[in-house]
Amino acid sequence: MGSFYRPPNGNANIQLSELEKTLHYISNKTRNNPNHTVEENWIFLKLFISQSMASHIPSKTTSRRHNLPWLSSETKRRCRKKHRMYRKAKKSDSPAAMAAFKTF
Repeated sequence: MGSFYRPPNGNANIQLSELEKTLHYISNKTRNNPNHTVEENWIFLKLFISQSMASHIPSKTTSRRHNLPWLSSETKRRCRKKHRMYRKAKKSDSPAAMAAFKTF
């Protein structure tokens, strides 16, 4: 069998150089002013990380349950029917209704 190793593309090198620049920026910013306390350096680092996360990490809000593209309308209909059968079986406490639910 062949190896699953795949050499990194050029994007990895770009991202690594950006990381190196960021680390260099942070270390210079905290070292240049020796009057800063540890607390002030921590606040700077925390603010820098949160701003970087907000600007570079993509975010997307998704709907909860009703708009799932991988579920077809027929599958959704069958899920709703099974849920109705479950509620009916639990409410009526009938063995026939529970059997119908389990065999669906």
